[in-house]
Amino acid sequence: MSNIVIIGSGPAGVSAALYTARAGVDTTVLTRGPGALDRAEEIQNYYGFAAPISGAELERQGIEGAKAVGVKFVATEAVGLTYTDKLTVETLDGDYPADAVILATGAARAVPRIPGLAGLEGHGVSYCATCDAFFYRGRDVAVVGSGEYALHEVQALLPVASSVTLLLNGAPLAAQFPPEVTVRPEKIDAVLGEQKVTGVQLAGGEVDIDLMQTDLGLSATICAAGLDAQVAYGIPQFRRIPFCGGEMAYALSIVKQLCGHIGRNVTFTIDGEELTVDCLMCAVCNGRTYGGGFYAAPEAQPDDGWLDVFIIRRVSRLTIARLLGMYKSGRHFRNGELTEQAKPYFIYRRAKCVSLRPADGRGPIVATADGECAPCDAITAQLKPLAGRVLLPKPAYERFMAQRANV
Repeated sequence: MSNIVIIGSGPAGVSAALYTARAGVDTTVLTRGPGALDRAEEIQNYYGFAAPISGAELERQGIEGAKAVGVKFVATEAVGLTYTDKLTVETLDGDYPADAVILATGAARAVPRIPGLAGLEGHGVSYCATCDAFFYRGRDVAVVGSGEYALHEVQALLPVASSVTLLLNGAPLAAQFPPEVTVRPEKIDAVLGEQKVTGVQLAGGEVDIDLMQTDLGLSATICAAGLDAQVAYGIPQFRRIPFCGGEMAYALSIVKQLCGHIGRNVTFTIDGEELTVDCLMCAVCNGRTYGGGFYAAPEAQPDDGWLDVFIIRRVSRLTIARLLGMYKSGRHFRNGELTEQAKPYFIYRRAKCVSLRPADGRGPIVATADGECAPCDAITAQLKPLAGRVLLPKPAYERFMAQRANV
């Protein structure tokens, strides 16, 4: 009687074993144990099964059916195949001569090395949207990938899922995805969940931001001129005093500036619009805060392709404290416009290029760009879209991405 050895006990191997055994061939299946089918949590609409069935149960029933027609199953691992007078399958537990051998070992997936992923296969982790999209109808789904295959999976999920997020896991985007797909570029730290997937833990990551090219060099946050810049410019003078630390030097510089001449007549050119303002101070903002916590531009986004420009008119010394309190806390700006209490004192614009120069004949104006201070005859801040890349720690990265998603 001829014999056959089948390597692999998945659906293909067991199906082959059924046919060879029914044909009267002595059939042995070599198996390393449960395969990919075993990890399928639930299979629906399978012919012959009115109710859903788990992959493990379907695999068990298939093997029992094969045993019923005489197929022998041996738990071992094939390690070699030779041929002299006939084929011989070499295993860890001995050799199996055979007239024929069928390789039904399946294919190993290229699975990302993400903690928690393998343990949740079949419990929220899937490798085939065409097969499993039905299970995710009305749910928030994430697809790991960046290219055409990921695009195919996304397209299968979009009609049924509540939302689809593409997780690039640090890879560059290599296909054009529909606009309704949220793209997250950062690395994946872990897939979360015990019995089922509950979420994905993302790592910190790199973000592209706008920069400003100024006469004082590149700036990522704010270019300012006037009272605040004068205070910053005066701090080193007081730091030279023995035992005068940073906070004391800052306070003394404020006092000095308030005791001197306050305000300048300044001409601004803002994307071609020219304004001459009796100015206390001004800030051209790519970021939101500067100068020890001044919340100058509460709604600025460093990657939106715009600079937020705030000009504060000259006021009396009695008004300065109240005005700066408003400015420091960000109460001067809400929902894209100046608040009513700020309108008498502030001018607001959005721009891509801002220039300013003194118009009072009193010489240079002190300006600062991200802390670098100097007197300037004129200063220009020109937007450079997405010219900088910043590596953010995880909490800051999550805040940045949340703000971007809400824009």
